[in-house]
Amino acid sequence: MKYSLLNNLSLFSRHFNQSTKFGAILDQLTDRVGTMCLCAVLAHFYPDYMLFFLLSMSIDIACHWIYLHTSLLQGKTSHKFVDLSSNPIMHYYYSNRNFLFFMCMGNEMFYCALYLLYFSEGPLILGMS
Repeated sequence: MKYSLLNNLSLFSRHFNQSTKFGAILDQLTDRVGTMCLCAVLAHFYPDYMLFFLLSMSIDIACHWIYLHTSLLQGKTSHKFVDLSSNPIMHYYYSNRNFLFFMCMGNEMFYCALYLLYFSEGPLILGMS
């Protein structure tokens, strides 16, 4: 529900040319908070891997916060506009929509799969669950 509602609002705001820097920050903030809540639950479900989830949350927040604010300080209208000369990996990440989708969806699906796995034995693969 979170993603569909926010994505629809984002699409409407872009369509009517009403995007703002505050909206861009709010969009990233809600994405980070949703992922952090899921990671916090996973850290509770899998205490042996708590350090992994805590590091993942910290890196996610720090990297997005720093990158978004440096983009704003540079006067960019969007954090998705990356100059090829500055960082080719970030340029590819934001310029190739399929790669961006694959990376974001893969990350979220991994966390969701871990959440669902907590409540079941999981699928059988080669006789192991």
